[in-house]
Amino acid sequence: MFTTNRLLVRAYQDSDYSSFQRMYNDASIQQTTNPFLNQPFPDSAVDVEIKKLHETTMFLGILALKSDPNQLLGCVYLRGDPGGRSAMLGITMLPDGQGKGYGTEATRFMVDWAFRMGGLHRVWLSVFEGNDRAVRVYKKAGFVKEVHNRKQNYVQGKWIADIWMGILYEDWEKDPGYHPQLPIISP
Repeated sequence: MFTTNRLLVRAYQDSDYSSFQRMYNDASIQQTTNPFLNQPFPDSAVDVEIKKLHETTMFLGILALKSDPNQLLGCVYLRGDPGGRSAMLGITMLPDGQGKGYGTEATRFMVDWAFRMGGLHRVWLSVFEGNDRAVRVYKKAGFVKEVHNRKQNYVQGKWIADIWMGILYEDWEKDPGYHPQLPIISP
């Protein structure tokens, strides 16, 4: 387990399932993360997504409050090729965890982990055009815009861009905000 100032970053537990159902079925989350048709996710589809996260990520962290470990706020993951030393960052926050700085804290934690412990050279992510709050979070964490895929996703009756952002090891290394030691909690 890991901690940040306010967050606990821990492994997935079976008791997290209902929170994942809420995440996958929340229309506001789907509109910013799902490039396909927004629709209800039956349990079988949630099962597939959770299994895929476990099988295809090099890091999967469940975000909870340190002050209330039972309050799940979202999840973060790194998916990629450790041999190629590059990975995609994914972060999903439940509505209760949005707008309070938890996303910034979780993003900075994951970038720090990726370079300090994961041995990566590059971390990248994808964000939908119009998700300005997320773009601000990523810029605060040192990400820069790399690619602008025009009219990539169809959301609420219009085509929007998919923006790729990235941060390199050398950018992270120069940012003094990233260099406190990662706190680790032993069970």
